[in-house]
Amino acid sequence: MILLIFLSLFGCDAASQDEVNTKAILQKLGVLEQFQQAVKDINPTALKEKYKSINQQDLQAYEEKFFKPSMDSLLINKFESIFSEKEISKMQHQTSEEIMSKHSKKYELFEYELEIMYDERYLDAQRLISGVKEIGKPDQANPFAFFTIEKPNGVYHVEIYDSQMPQNSKFNPEPLLPAHHLSQVEFVEVAPYSFGISFQLADGDIKKIDQLKSEDPKTVLALIVDQHLVSIRQIDLIQAGKAYHWYSPWPEKNIKEFAFALKNDL
Repeated sequence: MILLIFLSLFGCDAASQDEVNTKAILQKLGVLEQFQQAVKDINPTALKEKYKSINQQDLQAYEEKFFKPSMDSLLINKFESIFSEKEISKMQHQTSEEIMSKHSKKYELFEYELEIMYDERYLDAQRLISGVKEIGKPDQANPFAFFTIEKPNGVYHVEIYDSQMPQNSKFNPEPLLPAHHLSQVEFVEVAPYSFGISFQLADGDIKKIDQLKSEDPKTVLALIVDQHLVSIRQIDLIQAGKAYHWYSPWPEKNIKEFAFALKNDL
């Protein structure tokens, strides 16, 4: 029994020393500092301080998934999963340039894995900021139905990275036009067998839209109702007293329900 305990302790010490050695190599390569710098704006502490509206349970789940036990430990584990103990042992006596040149193929793989690690965290962070939650599977027939957006009704400025993956879009935390700014809300047929929602805006909001368009004609806006993305459209000039039409890919029945909900929010 004493021998087993001794071996167990010895094994733990060896494992700890291996981790120390790997950490020293990553520090020499500048990986730890660079990755921490890359995620500094999307680490849980930064998100909590900057975005007060983020769901705290979701934020905790994000931290557990991507930042535990620690960022350094995750990077060390990733490095050790690619390089052998023998290779890591040799790296202790090599310069950063020698490591990258003598192990170029594996190091390229490691850099690729780092990109994946960053992208995963970035996308989930943007979903937290945007309040996006997936509740089903994507369906081309109804492309906005498989996720919700925990935001009040209204029109939002949105950045779209991939039109085929609207759930990964970045929605501004606050509405550009809150629902109570929209008037004369109606369900409309925007084209034969194509439906949507129309509304009018006050002069002040029209000027706000015009200003945005002058700054960036490609600005994209999103209409959110009942925590669902109803429509996305490129910004356009609006005339006073004219209806602003928003086509929606949702079924006719749902669009009527969204229009009704928007009317009740005025």
